[in-house]
Amino acid sequence: MIYGASLAEKLNKLESIREVVHFIDELESEAFYTSKIFDPAMHPAFQKPIDLDELPLLDEAHIDIKNLEKIAKKSNNHREIGKFFAKINNLSPSTAEKLVQIVCSKMDASRSLREVSQCLHSIIGRNHAESTINSPLNIHDYRTIRLASLIAHKLDARKLEKKIAQSNRVRDIWECLHILEISGETVAKQVVDNLGIATIAEKAGKTFNPHNIGNLLKTLQKISPQKCNLILQALIEKLRNTTNLNYTGNCYGAIANYSTEVALELLPLIAEKMNHSNSLKEVGVCLRKISWSNRKIIPELFMTLDSEKQDYLQKKYSRYLKIPGE
Repeated sequence: MIYGASLAEKLNKLESIREVVHFIDELESEAFYTSKIFDPAMHPAFQKPIDLDELPLLDEAHIDIKNLEKIAKKSNNHREIGKFFAKINNLSPSTAEKLVQIVCSKMDASRSLREVSQCLHSIIGRNHAESTINSPLNIHDYRTIRLASLIAHKLDARKLEKKIAQSNRVRDIWECLHILEISGETVAKQVVDNLGIATIAEKAGKTFNPHNIGNLLKTLQKISPQKCNLILQALIEKLRNTTNLNYTGNCYGAIANYSTEVALELLPLIAEKMNHSNSLKEVGVCLRKISWSNRKIIPELFMTLDSEKQDYLQKKYSRYLKIPGE
């Protein structure tokens, strides 16, 4: 492995984000495989790697920051920018800190919350995109948390608020707030305090997956319990007034995902709406969305439906009537 200034010189000659990412990928791979404590008598799965932080990978004084800034500024691919930034952080945290303002400027100038979300995902770690509020986030590394905190405090909160208001992707909204809550509590609270209650309630009916609204409520509960409760009450009010079973399934599914207790209190209202529907297909779709969100309440909900609805659901939607463990 090449160390010190010679390594920095190689990095300085690169001209694109992809070249930098590939270069650091190779370094990380080489560092991992050459750091194995090899014991021929030991199964490979039990050979312990040493702490990679102990490897003298780079002489940071020789890194050309201007070149890295130039490379970052050339790209408009936010996922690519985030990955580039994360790789630099793996190699040299102090260098990554010097690039924070450029990355934040890119996110501030982005056209949508989707682009901000893509960039944050790439910085925090790939596993975050698949994780939910119920599972641990893959950012236990102190350096990554510190970097995320620096980013959170340099983002333009007002521009982020505007992007949230314009976004129809609830998943992007809760994931961005989730990352802000972990990395910059003050910034997260500022953004949440200015969230439009009616706006979020309206988005609940448009999302395909009720889990996203449920996860948003759980995130809001951590940042601002008061705001979370106001949005929850707005959702309940919308639920009471709607005759649209599609919205009912989305909205009630979100509430059920957030709180079984609240969902059970509203169960008679939902059963009434489903029983009054003239469309068996809409009843089935509504049940499916609720089942996706919280199967624990399905048996009780099913028993409150009339016989026609029960027969139809058993015939067409039986898989969504099963509770975990059955």
